[in-house]
Amino acid sequence: MTERSEHDEIFAALERIAHQAPAPDRVVQGLTGRIRVHRQRRALLTIGGATVGAAAAGVPAFFVLRPGTDAGPGPGPAVPSTGPEPSPVSVAPSIGPDPSPAAGNTWAPLLVQPTWLPAGVAEFERLARTGGDPRQLQSWADQEYQNIAQETSGDMDERAKRLAATRFVSIAVTLPRTLDPQRADVPATQGPVSDPRVLGGEANATVNGQPAYRSEPGGPDLAELSWVLNGSLVRVSVSVAAGGSEAAARVAASVVAAQRSGVEVGMSFGWLPERARGLPMELISTVMGAEWAQVIDIFNNDIDGDDPGVRALLSSTKPAVMVDQQPTTVRGRRGVLTDDGYVTVQLADGSWLQIGGRASSEAVRLADKLVIGPPAYRGWSGTR
Repeated sequence: MTERSEHDEIFAALERIAHQAPAPDRVVQGLTGRIRVHRQRRALLTIGGATVGAAAAGVPAFFVLRPGTDAGPGPGPAVPSTGPEPSPVSVAPSIGPDPSPAAGNTWAPLLVQPTWLPAGVAEFERLARTGGDPRQLQSWADQEYQNIAQETSGDMDERAKRLAATRFVSIAVTLPRTLDPQRADVPATQGPVSDPRVLGGEANATVNGQPAYRSEPGGPDLAELSWVLNGSLVRVSVSVAAGGSEAAARVAASVVAAQRSGVEVGMSFGWLPERARGLPMELISTVMGAEWAQVIDIFNNDIDGDDPGVRALLSSTKPAVMVDQQPTTVRGRRGVLTDDGYVTVQLADGSWLQIGGRASSEAVRLADKLVIGPPAYRGWSGTR
């Protein structure tokens, strides 16, 4: 199989091992790792299939919103009925359009959404891009996963085993990186696609009549189903506790185009270095109870892999600062600056901002020019 980019390998690792991974002590620790992903890409790839902390890939903990907790402004999406499960191919989408993003915020659309999910899971994480190659990740999990993920002590392997017994569902969308438009011998991704270079293996199942590849990449506790939809590779992962292969087939069959659902973060760049202008932005939003964190990530796979790109983290909790630091003034407030080009500061409303660039001076300018908008919509969290 043709070698994929490092970022795509990390994305695949993220979605395939995340349900087994012990969470960081707090959600922001995980997103701090995501913001520093340029230092950890090669490390993650060398770990391979080992059970690792989600922070190694910058993945936040898997969790659901506690009942009665405010998920943010605006009405949340409708929750499916608790009655008999409908046919996954005939029901209308249960999640309607999100409210329009607020002025000053950044928004990216989800590409697909399920109209059926197994019982007992709720959404906690969304990832989407503003343009460029398709990329999406949505994740749902049960309360037990949240309880385990919030533990701060205990044996990592033991916690991973307990997490593997919880309910977990994810839907990922990527561009098949095995395809080279300059080569005529590589199959197209329109219409029925059964080529194992695209699906990841020999087709052994179908999704709504389309060839699909069913596998257990994370071991017997995780079932995965991959197929091509509108030129993109869609991958559904379901833990055995949530129904395994049978549930993955139902989730996959229910996937439809998203109805203006997306990822909103409460900030936007007021200035960018020339190397980052015009590039797609990858947005991540995650919620854990009253805590939340949001990321804007800009990178270019065509440039030197050691280039840090531009990344901004806005969160309810103080991010970790993992290298030597020195005091600085940013946005008129006292913050800290690190040797690897990151600046961290607490904002007037109590939230935290951490921004990284190629150099310290660039990070300070990015932070000073950043537009902080109204609270981003998070009403989707904790729902099905």
